[in-house]
Amino acid sequence: MRKSFFLFLFVVSFFSGLFFAGIYWGVEKAFYILIDNHLVEDVAEFERLYAEGEDISKRELFVLRNQKGLVVDASRLDLIPPFNPNTLPYTDNLKFGTQTYRFITVKTPRGFYLQYGIDISQGVEFLELLRYVLFTGWVLFISLILIFYWLFVRSSLLGLEKAVRESLEGKEVSVYAEIRPLVEELRKRVQDLKRQSIHYRDLLMALSHSLKTPLGRLYLKIDLLSRRHKDLDLRSIKEEIHQIERSARTFLRLTKLEAQSYSPSFQTCNIKSLLKELLRLYPSERLRSELEEVFVECDPELSMEVFDVLLDNAIRHGEGEVWVFLKDGKLKVENLSSKPLVDGIFEKPVGGVGLYVAKRLCDVLGWKIGAKQEVEGELYKVSFWVEFSKGG
Repeated sequence: MRKSFFLFLFVVSFFSGLFFAGIYWGVEKAFYILIDNHLVEDVAEFERLYAEGEDISKRELFVLRNQKGLVVDASRLDLIPPFNPNTLPYTDNLKFGTQTYRFITVKTPRGFYLQYGIDISQGVEFLELLRYVLFTGWVLFISLILIFYWLFVRSSLLGLEKAVRESLEGKEVSVYAEIRPLVEELRKRVQDLKRQSIHYRDLLMALSHSLKTPLGRLYLKIDLLSRRHKDLDLRSIKEEIHQIERSARTFLRLTKLEAQSYSPSFQTCNIKSLLKELLRLYPSERLRSELEEVFVECDPELSMEVFDVLLDNAIRHGEGEVWVFLKDGKLKVENLSSKPLVDGIFEKPVGGVGLYVAKRLCDVLGWKIGAKQEVEGELYKVSFWVEFSKGG
């Protein structure tokens, strides 16, 4: 709303400025048209009187030049205007002292050049006063709009914002009758969204719970098959089931956190020990690590899930070795990948929900998580990092 108002103010200022400038330009144009018409009549009368040898009053300002442009006669030698015979007839304003004169230059039938002028000082003063009045009026007009916005529109918008906020909080507020239906409709929509959010959250929690039992049964059946048929290689199936179980567990904990039914248990954790325990679950031939002792306050289960997501992502999508560094209060997981990082991987489930969930868990733990990539030949060097809170 504020941006719209200032855009409106700019448009109004621009067009009102054009309007006031147009008024001044029109008045100035009309003024000089009248003066020039008067000059044309006066110079014709002056030529007639001068040719007949009449006594020209000293109040008349004129300069008579010969065919070469030299001054032959003049009413005042201190008021000699410039001369340009290439553009005739022409008019020009000349300032002598505090007075302004309007001169017209024409060529007489006998080949002489006549420059005739009249005093327009009062007219020029009028134009200056008109310019000042119009500019002051424009500034006053814009100021009135700003004052109106400050005293009425802004206060109304602040009142509306407060009314909407209190209305959404369930409070009874007094608002303008014209916008009361809008506020009520907004409150109703927000309540519907809250109900839907709770519904989908409960649905996700129930789905995560329902997956645990059949996954446990699958584990038992795979173990039985492995014992009865030792020639069968069921490791890949077992890994996929483990991945499903881990995702279900992560979703369950995340939905509990959002429902505030799970309270993180913060304690002093040795990040190196947690990582070593987690690294045993992954193929050792692909892992390389440099780990230092780092102690932070964290929830061990949530921390393990964050680390698990980063390692799983590096193993599944990387090529060759995966490096894990833990030093200077920061964890970094590096690997080479044939695919570049996708924008917004932590802000929305892009190509998977693991990193999105890891970001949400890091928010709960008070950690920062990020990623960067560098081009190395035909591959990308992808680095995921987690910076632990300094208070840990």
